[in-house]
Amino acid sequence: MIDLDNAVDAALKDKYPMYYQLLIYKIDGKSNAEIQENLEREFHIKHSVEYISALWRNKIPKIIAENEQKRYLEWYYTYAAVGQWKKCSRCGEYKLANNLFFSKNKTSKDHFYSICKECRNKKNKEDRLKMLLTIID
Repeated sequence: MIDLDNAVDAALKDKYPMYYQLLIYKIDGKSNAEIQENLEREFHIKHSVEYISALWRNKIPKIIAENEQKRYLEWYYTYAAVGQWKKCSRCGEYKLANNLFFSKNKTSKDHFYSICKECRNKKNKEDRLKMLLTIID
């Protein structure tokens, strides 16, 4: 159970505080209607009872599983087997040269883009937001 607690904390606590709180409420045995009221009070967001149920059954377990997969790969290629590491040219972090962290690019020497997926996604979101703002103006 300690490992599960650590996995949940690592995946949800800082990045997805609302999902983390929803998980706590579910573990405490609250109904979806009670959870809906509590989330609205705490986060000022109202989700349908069906959406809360879908988060609990689908999205939250997926986030936890993906995070644990990344943590395992980092551990494996750091301690168990020698792996290739790559520095993101945008954030400067060293990450495993793997499809989970870098998108594939056939033209580069190591077959991965120089910018990690996380930074590329942030940049794409910023670009879309700028485009929307220019359309609105």
